[in-house]
Amino acid sequence: MKRNSLLFFILLSIAIGVEYEFNDLGGLELSTGNYLELLVTFFLLGIYILPICYLLVKYAGRWKIPKYIIPLSIVSGAYATGWLAGYGNDYLLEGLKHVFGSSKALEDWSAALTAPFVEEALKLCCGLVILYLLNRRNVQSAFIVGASVGLGFQIIEDISYIVMEAQESFQTVVPKTLERISGSISSHWSLTCIFSVAVICLLSKNQSIQKKTVRLWLVTPILFHFIWNSPINDLPLVSAVLSAFTIMIVIQIIKFVEADQRKIPQIKN
Repeated sequence: MKRNSLLFFILLSIAIGVEYEFNDLGGLELSTGNYLELLVTFFLLGIYILPICYLLVKYAGRWKIPKYIIPLSIVSGAYATGWLAGYGNDYLLEGLKHVFGSSKALEDWSAALTAPFVEEALKLCCGLVILYLLNRRNVQSAFIVGASVGLGFQIIEDISYIVMEAQESFQTVVPKTLERISGSISSHWSLTCIFSVAVICLLSKNQSIQKKTVRLWLVTPILFHFIWNSPINDLPLVSAVLSAFTIMIVIQIIKFVEADQRKIPQIKN
């Protein structure tokens, strides 16, 4: 009964997300030519999508994880969490305004005070639900599912930013797309990957990794997301430093997963 309820919930969320995203895209007041140009622009996102998918397929094969889990997780991350995150960010911001009042400081820090907590929590929950439904609760599966869910969320978020830019000025669509691509190396795919592996390590009580390392992995996604969305990121080299540290942690996790030869204890239902 629990599995069926979770399956229904995630399928319902995906269905709502598909309707939400496509209705939003279809409601743009653009000419047919501009629509075609916008759709072609989406293909530029393949600059980061294809390499990340190659990485996921490669390691899924090496760790003997069914490859169908990758597109399943990508679709879930894109449509089951994207629209929920939009509403969640808005509601949390309204709550902060109700408590602290509207101010320039709150406006400047609003993205940092909402998205890291709402988005990371939703992506993590989505990944954990998929792992539970597929009965795959080891760090190898957590890596693949977490990264795939994050990638799906990242794709739909980038598309939404591009669409918003097209509504403002079609001349800046390509620059906005390139800006989104420039930050893709350490975006949602890597943060959700780190978060998912850390939580599975805790739940499975994995003894082959130090607790302080797992705690670092737990804090990293929210902290880095907070800094990325804050005015701190306006300082020179901050985004580059964040990207470097994020990828270092992903590499560290890959080495840990590959070295972890023994079976991870299963989590009791």
